[in-house]
Amino acid sequence: MPPVTSTRHPFLRVTPHERAQRLARALVSDLIAYHPGRREAARLLGCRRAEVEADRQRNRYLDARNALAAAREQVVAAHKEQLDHLRKEWGEKFNDRIANLKQFAIDSEAPESVVEAIKNDQLDAASIRWLSKWADATVEKANNTSRDPTPISKLSPDEAEMKINEIMNHPGHWDETHPLHESLIRQRVELERKVPRA
Repeated sequence: MPPVTSTRHPFLRVTPHERAQRLARALVSDLIAYHPGRREAARLLGCRRAEVEADRQRNRYLDARNALAAAREQVVAAHKEQLDHLRKEWGEKFNDRIANLKQFAIDSEAPESVVEAIKNDQLDAASIRWLSKWADATVEKANNTSRDPTPISKLSPDEAEMKINEIMNHPGHWDETHPLHESLIRQRVELERKVPRA
């Protein structure tokens, strides 16, 4: 015959945790039964806290967005002011120099982002000055390279051969849009015609 096990009645359990659970259930049921107004107030208070927290989060987001928009406006205003100053500095040559700079960027195979930035006036004035000086120096160097200090009639056949090779290796020789293209072709033809190639 199995041993008889005695179990305590639930109301006779004495552990602190069980007592706390039973007391909490009794308090909640009493509150619901005898104080429905307090229950509703507590529910509304909980909702109100959630609403207050949501408002705080939304206000934080709006403040950050407004600060970002204000900073962006400051950057745009400073950029416009720099470009206006550069326009005054360059005067009537501003548009021509910007157009030359765009063409130089395309001819020199600059990254597409740089070409687009120049086209859309997104470069700052310091970068435009630097690129413009670089473009001018590059074109001037190409012009100096293309100039012949020695008259063609006085060149030896070997010197003429070297000069023709130099011209043909110049990027403007093969690029019809290059500003020096016509001059380089003319020099090459003149060298080939006047100086017999050995």
